[in-house]
Amino acid sequence: MNQENNSDLEFKRAKESLLNKLKRSLVKVVKSKLQIQEQILLCEQWRAFEHEAVLLQSNFYRYVPGMSFLEVEDWERGGEVIRILLDPLKTASDQIAEKIRKSKKLKRGFQPLEKHLQNLLTQECAIAHQIEQASGIETVEALELYIKAITPPKKPFIPKEERPKSLPYHQFWSASGLKILVGKKAKGNAVVTFKLAKGNDCWFHAAGIPGAHVVLQCIKDKDPDEEALMDALQLALFYSNIKEEKGGEIVATQRKFVQPLGQKELGKVQVSQHKIHFAKRDLKRLEELRKRDGQRTKAK
Repeated sequence: MNQENNSDLEFKRAKESLLNKLKRSLVKVVKSKLQIQEQILLCEQWRAFEHEAVLLQSNFYRYVPGMSFLEVEDWERGGEVIRILLDPLKTASDQIAEKIRKSKKLKRGFQPLEKHLQNLLTQECAIAHQIEQASGIETVEALELYIKAITPPKKPFIPKEERPKSLPYHQFWSASGLKILVGKKAKGNAVVTFKLAKGNDCWFHAAGIPGAHVVLQCIKDKDPDEEALMDALQLALFYSNIKEEKGGEIVATQRKFVQPLGQKELGKVQVSQHKIHFAKRDLKRLEELRKRDGQRTKAK
């Protein structure tokens, strides 16, 4: 009788422990969901900043240096007069540019946050369902089977020295077989540009904004084909802070015209000669580049 009571007590404790663990996970997911929803509400203001910039541009002639606000007619509100707050220490051009920058930054953050929110909502539903199922378990055997079913398999332990080292750059190939290197962060950019690239290799970077160094490795005394150049331009656009935009300006030059700013400015460079190209976002080309990379990886 005592053994039966002990078994029943152990079962209840194990079930309670599982339910508490699931409830803690649910609380954590709900907390993250609320934080993401707040960030989404903030990002949704990108339209307001963009609209204010347009209104300021339309009323530029009415601006007087030192103004702390400007009252304008808002055509989106049927001509209602609204007040746009201004910084009296800044020029109208600077304030318009600042609102446009803020609008673009918020807009870029919107889509990833929406995707993250959907994942959290899926997790929330899954955990709530697990709590409901666990609450109905009546036997030790069923509880053990259920715990095993919802517990993800443990990854096999691999000693640090045996783990494959991650490269500080991405590798892609053009249809003609030319290798394209894309730096990861500042260290990767420095490696790609100043350790792996040769003087006549083509070098690309998004104009005036943070982004990856992209190097198209060329065959000696031979110009790269047009498709390879288009691939490199597309990668420079995608691996930059304007990857969510429809397009952007890309700096193009040869590696020999790129010099480092110094050891303290890792990844930052100065370019002595260059051309500017406008690249339009091409998701199909990016997908083809990824496919070729995957095919080469499998072949190895």
